Amino acid sequence: MKQRYIVVCLIFITFLLVLTSSFINSNYRTTYLEQENIGLSFINDSNFYEYENLFISEIFDKETGLNVEFFRYPELLEEFLKTERLMELQGPAIAAYNLIMQEFVVIEYDGIWFEFPDDYGGAFIYDNKLIVQLTDLSEDNVSLYLDLAKDEAVVEFTQVVFSLNELYNYGELFLEVLEEVGMSVASYGIDTFNNKFNITLYDNNYLNISLFNRILETTRAQTIPIRLSVGSTLEEDTTLEGGSAITVANGGVSIGAAGESRVPGHTGSALITTGHATGIRLGSEVLRNNVIIGNVVAFRNGNTGTHAQNFNGDWAVVRLNQAGAAGLTNRIRNGRRITSQHFARFLPVGTVVSGSGRTTLNFSGTIAYTNQNFGTTRGVKLITPTGNTTPYSGDSGGTIFTGSGNNVVFEGVYVGRLLLNGVIQHWAYSPHFWSHQLFIPRTVN
Repeated sequence: MKQRYIVVCLIFITFLLVLTSSFINSNYRTTYLEQENIGLSFINDSNFYEYENLFISEIFDKETGLNVEFFRYPELLEEFLKTERLMELQGPAIAAYNLIMQEFVVIEYDGIWFEFPDDYGGAFIYDNKLIVQLTDLSEDNVSLYLDLAKDEAVVEFTQVVFSLNELYNYGELFLEVLEEVGMSVASYGIDTFNNKFNITLYDNNYLNISLFNRILETTRAQTIPIRLSVGSTLEEDTTLEGGSAITVANGGVSIGAAGESRVPGHTGSALITTGHATGIRLGSEVLRNNVIIGNVVAFRNGNTGTHAQNFNGDWAVVRLNQAGAAGLTNRIRNGRRITSQHFARFLPVGTVVSGSGRTTLNFSGTIAYTNQNFGTTRGVKLITPTGNTTPYSGDSGGTIFTGSGNNVVFEGVYVGRLLLNGVIQHWAYSPHFWSHQLFIPRTVN
């Protein structure tokens, strides 16, 4: 009886969605949407030296500045340099995207949110171009967005059926019904490429799988903005041993970046890492090589944390003591240095990003989904891996960055991964946008 009630409720909502979209042209898909995984392959290797066991001269090559591990595997070095080139080429498109997004973001003391126009359907990067999705492609409307982007050469437009506002409204309606009838949701968020609102039901529940299959049959031929799937939630790496190398309570994590704390009452030298480390709390001691180097002064881990105006992301700011401050550097483990900072930077779907942590010297991928929600962890980006080298246990809190050579931008910290039958499908990171008011990365040696 309960299952029949659930099916009736969701089919009724689906019928309403179909009615609202039946008069809209559904032929909005373009060749852009066929490219969902842009990237390169990497060589897998996790046998890396520990920082504390080597002299600096042995870790980094004097001429290139890169970690010498790259030169043990020429294929890994080649792919790393190719990825850097991709990130460099995407720079102008990312800059245009940020100019547009600055018009939509609202940052106030009591919160951070977005106010999108009713014609805006999101954007993504393809072939180093920024593709802006609009429901209205009239000349006047396109001109408004070109004026915001300030670079016509890197911006193109494509039409979609639903705006972001419509997708969020439909998605929230579906989520409310699922919650009312007791269905377990693993994750949800916008699928920019396909102009849908994704809802993933837990795959370990027979009722979820049965319901999923019946709704698919009902909606197969309809144009609706909801995509249901079954899967698992984000697997966060919590049994870690210290990144290069810190330990919080009973959990080790990688360092995201060193820099400066802007936390009221706790300004000064600091570092940033993940917020989900085992036992993390306000005031937790942080150790490096068994020496206390500072304390957690701000963090966010789902519904737990400080600074209630921001419930998004997965991050922690550590105020360093004298011992910790003595080791400040802008270097990343792979050898590159963070040289640029953007206080409120946005990266669209299609952007290539790289990471570096304790276990994995270098990993990369393409942003597949933005602002995804897993349980109480909100606002993370999901990345499609570009090869066999993917983040692993020990990398949580590790550096996520874009750019190349002497222009490297800190983008956030690694959070966790999504597995299907033991195989990684996506990995996730917490954008620095959610923590930028409380931490500034170091950009000088």
